[in-house]
Amino acid sequence: MTPHPVLVSPDASLQEAAKQMKKINCGILPVGTEKQLEGIITDRDIRFVQFLKEETQFRQKSVNICLIGYIHENNTLKEAADLMSRHKISRLIVDNEVGKVVGILSLGAILRKDADPEEIAKVVEHARSGKAA
Repeated sequence: MTPHPVLVSPDASLQEAAKQMKKINCGILPVGTEKQLEGIITDRDIRFVQFLKEETQFRQKSVNICLIGYIHENNTLKEAADLMSRHKISRLIVDNEVGKVVGILSLGAILRKDADPEEIAKVVEHARSGKAA
């Protein structure tokens, strides 16, 4: 998990979000506050808008992705993989017992986690196929 994610205001421009992503070398930013998320913005969202050459007509609020992927910090990797599989996503917002955003878990982070290779293989297969690991 990437701890202490940088959040961006829903009123920030796409350019501001892109600068923040570049500054901290990431491809996703939660949008909102630690206790009230409104969505996420990814580097793909920004590239799409730039592709349309309409970035000045959009604010982040217009392109936020609905938060369908969040998990609590005490959930297992298997539970995370199941959620990723069900929603066909590769990143989850992680919150704690009081609902505060504490991190972002990505499929890539699971793969880089210092864990038993067999456990990682089971989690990845579970995420890929949606079958029980």
